[in-house]
Amino acid sequence: MDTFRKTISVGAMALMLALSVVFAAPGHASATKVQVSASTPVAAAATALSTESSPACYGDYCSGMDPVASGCSEGAVTLDSHVQGLGGGIVELRYSAKCGTNWARWTAYPTGWCMNCGIVGLRAVQDTGYTQSIDLTNTEIGDGESVWSPMIYSPVKKVKAEIINICGSAGMVASAFDCATNGVESTRSL
Repeated sequence: MDTFRKTISVGAMALMLALSVVFAAPGHASATKVQVSASTPVAAAATALSTESSPACYGDYCSGMDPVASGCSEGAVTLDSHVQGLGGGIVELRYSAKCGTNWARWTAYPTGWCMNCGIVGLRAVQDTGYTQSIDLTNTEIGDGESVWSPMIYSPVKKVKAEIINICGSAGMVASAFDCATNGVESTRSL
């Protein structure tokens, strides 16, 4: 009886060791590590690995694609931000390490000094002039809502996020400020 238990014990430990090596292998497609123990069913460990989504693209194949629809926005970080001149919103330069891409994101603030702090364009601009942009001329963006540009792949060149303000159609203060800056505000190039 003791030999049978030892054989089962050794077999179970070998199985757990093999599973942990497979799930923790450096070349494994998922970055999620699942610790397999005697109390963790193998089916649960496999399910945990399969729920993490992989992006639809990487690198230059992502240029022009939507960061949310492609899965690149998951885990992305904000590299820099700029508050719109009269407090109408914030423009951010976003970066996805898992896709190697940047994009611009603008979020409308619920309050601000100007009556018409909307934007008509949003773009990610590489220092070479290469641009990925979205026209927002006829897009209504509610308070707290965000919009984003298509992605741009730029492993070597610097990128900045830009907004193009409505120029000349609101109150005098807003018009004077927006038109004085040619209607463009941006983050730093990073």
